[in-house]
Amino acid sequence: MRARRAGGDEGTTMIELVVALTVFGAVSALVTAGVLQAHAAANRTEAVAAADTQVETAFRRIDKEIRYARWIRPPAQTPSSAWVEFLNSDPATGQPRCHRVVVDRAAGVLRTVAWQPGATPPAAQSLAGQLVDGSDPFFTLEATGATDFARLRLRLTSRVGRNASAGTVTSDVTFTALNTSRSATPGAECTEGRPA
Repeated sequence: MRARRAGGDEGTTMIELVVALTVFGAVSALVTAGVLQAHAAANRTEAVAAADTQVETAFRRIDKEIRYARWIRPPAQTPSSAWVEFLNSDPATGQPRCHRVVVDRAAGVLRTVAWQPGATPPAAQSLAGQLVDGSDPFFTLEATGATDFARLRLRLTSRVGRNASAGTVTSDVTFTALNTSRSATPGAECTEGRPA
């Protein structure tokens, strides 16, 4: 071992260098883990906000269509789809207009279609995607409530995020048909082109 000179300019020892690198490596690992966790949390928050916005937009459109329904048919389903049908009036012409809101279970998509009674329905428009099958039914026609209006409950569960930040968001909304009493009997219209 060498004695240190009074000037103190002999440099650093190997042990001091190893200790410094070990401490630097540990601090770097902690910082990197924190940044990755913050990034994953930000991605999940962004995915949840996007799913909420998509479902909220779909609910606004459905609310606009159901609000003035003349009747709402009880929901139906097959292994691949669940749907509800209702009749309202075309705002431009006042003519009857059929509507169907469908959850395509296989594709995980909420769709809507509108057509004139007796005509062939056009292709459905997608309202929301990345839906997953929940344990509850998608549609429920509520038979009770404070008012006599028909009320349709819609529950959707959306898949959000990927990998470690993956999760689900559930939305549960009840729409009220202001022109329809709970006892309104559905007509024979609006049965064309039902999902198989």
